[in-house]
Amino acid sequence: MMTSFRSIFFRPGCQPSPGNPPAAQAARGPSRWVGACSLAVALSISAPAGAAVIGYWQFDDQTPGTPATTLADSSGNNLMGVGQGVGSGSAPVHSSVVVAPAIRDGINGPYVNSNNTSSLRFINTGGVDSAEGSRVQVSDPGGPLLKPQNFTVEGFFLFDNMVNFPTLVGKSRQEAGGASWVVDLHNTARLRVRSDHQVPGTGGGGVPGFNQGFGPGGPAVNDGQWHHFAVTFEAGDPDLQQAGRFTLFMDYNQVATGLLNNAQNPDDVFNSFLVYDNNPLFIGSGAGGRAFDGWLDEIRLSGEVLTPDQFLRAVPEPTRAILLAVGLTWLVGGRRRRP
Repeated sequence: MMTSFRSIFFRPGCQPSPGNPPAAQAARGPSRWVGACSLAVALSISAPAGAAVIGYWQFDDQTPGTPATTLADSSGNNLMGVGQGVGSGSAPVHSSVVVAPAIRDGINGPYVNSNNTSSLRFINTGGVDSAEGSRVQVSDPGGPLLKPQNFTVEGFFLFDNMVNFPTLVGKSRQEAGGASWVVDLHNTARLRVRSDHQVPGTGGGGVPGFNQGFGPGGPAVNDGQWHHFAVTFEAGDPDLQQAGRFTLFMDYNQVATGLLNNAQNPDDVFNSFLVYDNNPLFIGSGAGGRAFDGWLDEIRLSGEVLTPDQFLRAVPEPTRAILLAVGLTWLVGGRRRRP
């Protein structure tokens, strides 16, 4: 299991050394002791999810090795996830393979997860063209909450076995077994988005607005490394002469973008909007995609269009060399201050 930030920094920095009361440590360098404590406090407190966050699933609900049952939503909207198996598959399993021990809300933003102890391991059991495997279902409570026309969805994934068009996350749609939107991986292992925004009641294949794709974009990600993905959608606005637009980001770089067409009037792109129903949001499989095979961590849906500097950021664990250098600096500095 990966060591948490708390075990690395907090105890050495904020507790007086045995036999040395706080006053003695202060005489040897008060700023050093206070600074370490300040760092500990900053890392130990996770900021609540922002007001624009719709749902945020951190997957730290159980210890590694435990099958996922219920998965808390830290946004405060109570959009609880449920671990499930599809077909021959079983529920995803909590795993100690995490993207990083701490997560920040944007560059230099507050910590939204200061103790990231678990991701979810998803397994595809049906083959490269199958949806059988693991998934998380988040039920739509009705109303507008899970039906945003402007949003950002993001998270971290580690690809394991090749699957054609596996779902990362998507809002499913009952008609034609599709999705209002779904983020998946193309059969070239590059990021892609699909949207089924056909007029309700018109069916599926061949109908305007059904299965409109965006991407694929960016490099292939079947490289054994963790990656951050993000997709934003900004709805059309006739007053601003603005068409609905998907934008795809891989590792904080824009890799694809495209305009949503108008399923009713192809000549009027400024009135292009997503079409929703009360079907669930799915993570790992479903929403028109196949079953992902790999790890997912820190999935967040925000009700606004964020910029890359506002995306979630993984805070890596300090290396042993850095910790050693910090310790030596502290010891040398402390000895120089002795009378």
